[in-house]
Amino acid sequence: MRVALDALGDQKNLVLLAGGSDKGGTFQSVSDHFNQYVKFIVTLDGYDSTVKKIKDTAAKNDIETAHAMNMTEAVKIARHHAKAGDTVLLSPGGGHIFHLANFEVSGRTFKDEVKTL
Repeated sequence: MRVALDALGDQKNLVLLAGGSDKGGTFQSVSDHFNQYVKFIVTLDGYDSTVKKIKDTAAKNDIETAHAMNMTEAVKIARHHAKAGDTVLLSPGGGHIFHLANFEVSGRTFKDEVKTL
């Protein structure tokens, strides 16, 4: 996730959709990157332990969060908080989300929802 944040971030211009299966890690290693690049986080439903870790890291960096129950809602929330020039990023750090089969299906679902805007 750090590589994606470095590549796409430009002074608090990222709206991050983050969640997914809990791989047992922490978000501590990306905390500085959250602080530098992320302006808002939409947590994705499905795994309470991952959502808690993300929200804890966001709170430590004074980043607001919202929770989405599905990808449609997540994209709408992200759109509301993104401004011209911002980037909305589906987190590359989480596993599958919303009980979708795998990361490829999650990505395709995100892409399809963005196309409906």
